[in-house]
Amino acid sequence: MPFVNYGESPLKGIVPDEWLDTQRRLLENARVIVALHHNPVRVGHCVIFPKKSHVPRIQACDADDMVAIGMVLPVIKRGLRFVTGYQCYVCVLRSGPLAEQTIDQLYMEVVPTIAAQPSVEIDWDPSNDRKAGTERKLTGAQAAKLVHVIRQGMGLKQTTGFRHVVYETQGIIAELVQHPSSTGHMALHPKRLSPDLEDCDPHDISGCLREVPRIARAIQHGTNQQDFWVCLLNGPDAGQKEPHLSLQLVPCPKLKRTVSVALKGEATIAPEVARQLSDAMDAVAGEDQIG
Repeated sequence: MPFVNYGESPLKGIVPDEWLDTQRRLLENARVIVALHHNPVRVGHCVIFPKKSHVPRIQACDADDMVAIGMVLPVIKRGLRFVTGYQCYVCVLRSGPLAEQTIDQLYMEVVPTIAAQPSVEIDWDPSNDRKAGTERKLTGAQAAKLVHVIRQGMGLKQTTGFRHVVYETQGIIAELVQHPSSTGHMALHPKRLSPDLEDCDPHDISGCLREVPRIARAIQHGTNQQDFWVCLLNGPDAGQKEPHLSLQLVPCPKLKRTVSVALKGEATIAPEVARQLSDAMDAVAGEDQIG
């Protein structure tokens, strides 16, 4: 595709030029851009990133930018499916070098995948703890201590409710994972049943993402872990185990790998396909606004 300059973007020189190429742009709103990945592993592989300023890590991300990412995720899923037919997607955000972040701007990748030829391989046990029989299990005392530390870091009053629940609102709940990959490993999910991004109210998934920077800052303050993975698995071929969406927030300790994410494959996305993807997302976004 020919390169089209995106004016005086504050991200020029920070993100790949292809992300600012208007001919590779799939969707845009007041806060984020959705663009084709510069090295796609499958047709439809794209990135979502805040467009107004340099945001290097999740702790520094404006909550409204995370909300904007969440609001476009269902639109992206539906638009990609209309054009490509792919049903299953891995959404992954890397924050910090221990989470294998290589571009100094926060972004979420949306990667289509199929079981017969997976585009993404996630290893939740790269240190082989489970194989060695040393898998971590969170005890009640450990959970209570972590809940106290994280809620304190979030400026919340302490609670005597469910011991694994760190935080909840009318729409979402954030709780410690009982078999964590690392200290502070959390799952955030909507309270309303949401088996798929297409069925999920955008406000529910964006409500989960809204809390991630705040929780990440609290975990960093309480445990000194400053790098994080954020993963959302949508569909059985993507590794979704339960019929309900769950956003995983996984801190990365310095001395041990907790998650490994490998992208596999290579794809060429023709200009006409890029236009079809963009048109499909525009159409979906327009339907949502009318609804």
